[in-house]
Amino acid sequence: MSFAFGLGVIIFRDLTRVLDTITSLLHWLIMLLLPLIVIIAVIFLVSLPFVGLDVLWSTGNGTSLLLWLLAIMLFFTNAVYQDGREATPYPQIIHRLIFGGLSVMPIVSALSFYGLSLRIEQYGWSVERCWAFVVWLILSLFAVGYFVGIVKRRDQWTNDLARVNTAMGLVVMVIMLLANSPVLDFRKISLASQLRMVDSGETELRNFDFWYTKQHLARPGYLAMETMKQDIGTSDPELLARIENPVRLHAAVSVESRDDMWENMRYRPEPFEVPAALRPLIEAHGNTLNRNDSFIIRADLNEDGQNEYLLLSAHDVGIGFTQFYYLTDAGWQSGRLQNLAWQYGDEGVLELLESGDITTVGPRFKDLDIGGIVLRPIPDQERSPD
Repeated sequence: MSFAFGLGVIIFRDLTRVLDTITSLLHWLIMLLLPLIVIIAVIFLVSLPFVGLDVLWSTGNGTSLLLWLLAIMLFFTNAVYQDGREATPYPQIIHRLIFGGLSVMPIVSALSFYGLSLRIEQYGWSVERCWAFVVWLILSLFAVGYFVGIVKRRDQWTNDLARVNTAMGLVVMVIMLLANSPVLDFRKISLASQLRMVDSGETELRNFDFWYTKQHLARPGYLAMETMKQDIGTSDPELLARIENPVRLHAAVSVESRDDMWENMRYRPEPFEVPAALRPLIEAHGNTLNRNDSFIIRADLNEDGQNEYLLLSAHDVGIGFTQFYYLTDAGWQSGRLQNLAWQYGDEGVLELLESGDITTVGPRFKDLDIGGIVLRPIPDQERSPD
């Protein structure tokens, strides 16, 4: 590692002119792009009163787009003007166009805050939204600092760049220290927000995001879920199963259509009750199922006295989504199904799944265990004679 680093230093020591040329080229490229970015931001804000904010929010990434626009404007401004002590790199008219356009940055900041606050009001705080707020705060302080300099100094506003950047460097350092300390534990803030929504009745406990709590909130989330399980006890096995085996809500079928999914499910060989602990795993694939032609099949695949469950989503000419579930000491696990005998495009799939006989077919050759070495014979596919 040290040798490679030293070799790199020796090589690049003789390439300073090349690096200077590349740096200069990038600087000129950014100089060309900065006026364009400022014009785009101004046109965007001027068009908002005519098209409204709904178009922006309908993208699902409105706040992110606004924050990126703000970050790019700030980055390019610093890349062009740097510490602000050098001569203005643009003609006077373009220089004024740029600082006039940069004056709209607080408006972009206000819009991004509005979008972020709407999201928090709807869904509460999460770790990601806490960090989004930190990013918004830092970018907004930069934008306000530059705006104050523009208002005060007009054409000489770049003289304040170094002062603003130095002050913001200290602010960013303090924010990062707080965000990585118990003072601002985003996991606890997120958990408290989500539980507050449950306590207030805005969110039912059944619709609580247990997967996010388990995967992203670490120990605070674990302790909260253990408390929930103790409070529930044996009064609601299905809810208890959701806590034990949480699924991602964005991948699962929505709450409103969950009952519809189960109502339209076809059961083979006869109607049966799906285990409560298994239901969340099946619901996790709700959005990938063909709602009107989904089958769940119960069968003992390994003849151990414990049923396995197979989930299929079929079409007129083939089988689409497939999954099977089996019980272990760690709970329900899932696996894929390989279609060995039916080609996609053949008709009659739905009729066979609906009324065909259900049997289990063992493998032609069993695995061979030699003192813990397991060998699985896989014969070549039989070929028809030419």
